[in-house]
Amino acid sequence: MDAQQFRRAADVEGVLALPRRWPGLVELRASEGRPVRAIELLLYIRTAVDRSFPRRSRAATRMRLEIPGNYPFVPARIDLLDPVFNPNVFPSGVLCVGWTAVANWRLADLVVRAMRVIALDPGIISAARPAHYDAAEWYERVRERGWFPTVELSPQVRPPRRSIVFRKTRRHGAESP
Repeated sequence: MDAQQFRRAADVEGVLALPRRWPGLVELRASEGRPVRAIELLLYIRTAVDRSFPRRSRAATRMRLEIPGNYPFVPARIDLLDPVFNPNVFPSGVLCVGWTAVANWRLADLVVRAMRVIALDPGIISAARPAHYDAAEWYERVRERGWFPTVELSPQVRPPRRSIVFRKTRRHGAESP
């Protein structure tokens, strides 16, 4: 096994371990290929479906992680298979992670970053160069009020139905200390 194959196998194993690391939040639905080229996960994270969040929300979101043949030299891609109203998710479902490709990222870190995006974590959401302009306008308007609805991510248990929390935010998106 060469270094690239070893890295790929280790990174895939890291993603497959996420349901143990985040029980109740991450469920493995399927994996495809030998070596693995795609993994489908179900994320039990309450998220926005439109501007009425948190009144209307989705309790879980299906996610597909595509791993190209020449990974890690070409970054993996995340597609959300259920519509999500988020500044960092294109209307097509492609997740914009907000960083340029770096060969030392791990796939599990990418999935955890996607979980934070889905949870509308104000410490990670960026509306500066949005993937979804309507969602970015909504996000900025709600954030300017000083409180932003988000989801508390906890690796211990599936979040209860009312897992929405309101985080105090500063005008430029940084979470208050």
